[in-house]
Amino acid sequence: MSRTKSVMRPMNFALVFIGLLFFANPYFAAVDVLPDWIGCALIFFGLGRISCISRHMVEARAAFFKLLVYTAAKDAVLLTVLILTNATDRPTAILIVTFINAICTSFLAYRAVYALFDGFYALSVTHECAPLYQNYRKAPRRERSRSEQVLYTTLLFVVVREVFAVLPECSSLAAAHYMDVGLIDVYEHIVLMRVMALLIVFAVSVWWLVVLFRYFILLCRARSFRTALAAEQVGYKNEHPGIVTERRFAVGFFFLALGAFLLCDFVVDMKNIFPDYLAIVCIFAGLFIIKLSVKWRAACVAAAALFGTAAMVAARYSTYFHTHHSAFEISKTVAAEQAYFNMWLSALVEFLLFLGFLVLLLLALRSVIREWAGYTPIRADLAFEQRRRTRFLEQFDAQLLRVFCFGFVSGLFSFLTDYVQEFPDHRLLRILEFMWGIDLVFGIVFAVMLAVLLANVLRSIRYRFSFDA
Repeated sequence: MSRTKSVMRPMNFALVFIGLLFFANPYFAAVDVLPDWIGCALIFFGLGRISCISRHMVEARAAFFKLLVYTAAKDAVLLTVLILTNATDRPTAILIVTFINAICTSFLAYRAVYALFDGFYALSVTHECAPLYQNYRKAPRRERSRSEQVLYTTLLFVVVREVFAVLPECSSLAAAHYMDVGLIDVYEHIVLMRVMALLIVFAVSVWWLVVLFRYFILLCRARSFRTALAAEQVGYKNEHPGIVTERRFAVGFFFLALGAFLLCDFVVDMKNIFPDYLAIVCIFAGLFIIKLSVKWRAACVAAAALFGTAAMVAARYSTYFHTHHSAFEISKTVAAEQAYFNMWLSALVEFLLFLGFLVLLLLALRSVIREWAGYTPIRADLAFEQRRRTRFLEQFDAQLLRVFCFGFVSGLFSFLTDYVQEFPDHRLLRILEFMWGIDLVFGIVFAVMLAVLLANVLRSIRYRFSFDA
């Protein structure tokens, strides 16, 4: 009885609409109080079940994932701008970020929202759910379904939000350039302009939320429609038994890639914008979700715990050195020399433990590839099949080796960024002060390469289970 109830449980879209609520808040000084990337993540996971049976929802899920990556990167860049730029250059930097964000968010949100509600419309027509595809207005002169009405309202709200986020920052930039000349005096009222823009966007968001809430109520009341979708999804799941394993690896790989990006910090360790323990928590989640043998999971978790502890200690010593001393004091005071020694020694320990953890993680991924990735059909020519399987594994071994090389270089530059603080006294070595930029670039490249590797492994796992139907 319980099995039947679980199988016929109606499709639930609450997570999707909760994710849409994260778009309802306006910007204030280009800062998004409720980050859009959290809403995109909720929508991405909320569309997991329905994407099995709807091509439109597959496109919507992919579009919201792209929006998730972009908005997370935008928030990281904006946070870096607010922390690293001075008061003079900050209005220009914020305007550039806000202007680019308005264009990119409008474009990506259009594709995502259009695919989402177009999918709802297509599913409602296929399964004859009249409340979702019938005309929104009674007048015959404007034939527009309720799904289309929510779509256009959402797109209008996104455009209004992005436009009114740019306007106050334009005034702030104009004020920063012309206040000394005396031609304009807007800077004193920039806060008032931001508040006015916030109120306007808030009013539009209330109107959008009313339309969205009414649509969600109609969807909740269409129980037969959601039950039919659930039955179709269960039928697909029964025909494809590997779908549970695919999703488990997908979620686990997502957390592993997120942990790799959080380790980049986007600035040097002395800022530590994203605490290292957040990255370790994501890595822990990924290791426990993906299917690993007990020995590999235990080894990776232990190595991650040691590395995370060393990373937090190293960040603490780095922060202490940069807040209490400078590089010019290392050879002049005993306290500065001791603080510098603690900083580079902890950075060295962090680097060595990182290499150990990276080796264990890549070896664990290699075991996953050998066990779960790649389709191995049984044919008459066993020698051919063996050669094909060997080439397949060699390709992944090459990718694993490349990821390790970039991880090694990234960790090395992260260590050298702290170690070369001793050199700025020498004129020829002052260029080493900019090594944090190299550290940043290699850190991001390593995270991207690891994410690409995980995506390739997941694609190979899906290819294997596609033959299980």
